[in-house]
Amino acid sequence: VLASRNRFKLYVNEARYAARDGQYERAIVLFEHARAQDPDARAGTIISYLDAQLAFLRRDRVALDIARERVRAEVMSPPNNDDGLRQLAGQLLLNQVDGFVRCFDRTYLEADTNACNSMARAR
Repeated sequence: VLASRNRFKLYVNEARYAARDGQYERAIVLFEHARAQDPDARAGTIISYLDAQLAFLRRDRVALDIARERVRAEVMSPPNNDDGLRQLAGQLLLNQVDGFVRCFDRTYLEADTNACNSMARAR
C-alpha cells in the first residue's frame, strides 16, 4: 500500500502525462484524485496549483485566474523557518501556472513549456 504522499505524486505525474497527450478528461480525474490526497504541510500551495491545472483543462479562465492569485499569494508569503527550498518550489509552481495563464488558448502541451511560463520571459 502506497503512502498518501506517494499516491499524490503518482496521480500528479500520470495526470500531467495524460494532459500532455491530450487526454484531458483522464487528466482531470487523476488531478482530482491527487487533490484528495492532502500530501503534506504545503497543501495550500499544492491545492491551489492543482486547482490551476484543473481550471486550465476545463477551460475555465476565471477559476484559473483565481487559482493563480492564490498560488502567487502563498508563494509570496514569508517562509516558515525553512532553507528556502519550499519558496523555490513554490516559485516553480507559479511559473508553470503563469504558463497556463499566458497560453490559455493553447494546448496543455504547449502551455506547459518554457515558451509560455514566466521563467522564459525573464531571460
